[in-house]
Amino acid sequence: MMKSITEQIKKGITAHHGKLERVGAGRSLFSIPATNTFIYFRYSKILGQSRPYAFFGLRKQDVDLARGGNLYLCFVTDMPNEVFLIPFADFESCYDYTHVGSDGQYKTMIFFKEDGAELYIPQSARFNAEAYRGLDGLFAGPDAARAPEIDHAGAQTLLGVIGSLKGHSIWFPKNDLDKIDFGMVDRSNLCRSLPSFGSTADAILKEIDVIWLSGSRLAAIFEVEHSTPIYSGLLRISDILISSANAVDAKIVAEQERRDAFQRQVRRPTFQKHKLDEKVSFISYQNVWQWSQILRGKTA
Repeated sequence: MMKSITEQIKKGITAHHGKLERVGAGRSLFSIPATNTFIYFRYSKILGQSRPYAFFGLRKQDVDLARGGNLYLCFVTDMPNEVFLIPFADFESCYDYTHVGSDGQYKTMIFFKEDGAELYIPQSARFNAEAYRGLDGLFAGPDAARAPEIDHAGAQTLLGVIGSLKGHSIWFPKNDLDKIDFGMVDRSNLCRSLPSFGSTADAILKEIDVIWLSGSRLAAIFEVEHSTPIYSGLLRISDILISSANAVDAKIVAEQERRDAFQRQVRRPTFQKHKLDEKVSFISYQNVWQWSQILRGKTA
């Protein structure tokens, strides 16, 4: 199955960009000479039943061959719809935090969760992967995937759109409602009052920037850090996770330039003590916009 999926991907790349050329002694790294682009195919079956995931190894010697070029990691699974194209440049600094294994490989995982696929780089952090689903980033023109300028309310609005399209009801803080673009978010999907999750958690949750709910259950919470420090959002999320027995997927949302700040902050001892590096992921404004485009069928 993975071989046939890969062959289809290669045919698509060749049709758009010209013939692929193999690079190095391995069988997985290819170049598109005309654009100085490299495609590194890695493969995994989807494992686990209650918590499905895929596990990939990146050979350091292959990655080093492509440094300086435009490298994409093409993660292929045994499910045709679960293919991810990751621009290595977006995460190069993250791999600097991780260690090369005794087999000469960087380890990477993708978890398939209710609120979307999540990229996990051990010893680094977790990142939303939905914006990298499929191959549009490679086939589209250079400006096709560029997000418009997004502010705090814009990020909230887009997260409301995504949550609604995924079938969730949406909570925004009451003080933010007049800033939300209800030309994009259907008011009928708004949650007017939150269920109780304990007095301490309730006081914090009502101020969280965006919450997705499935019935009376928290599906995901999002803290948008536009100008405020990353650690302030992590503190609020930490307080919620400590105060409530309900497991919830939590995300910090910010400009892509603050990805490294998130990575540093989430690994502070106080947050690692409560395993926030395993419970909280990062999603950039660009990725939020791309994710909304994918779900709205506007990536072509």
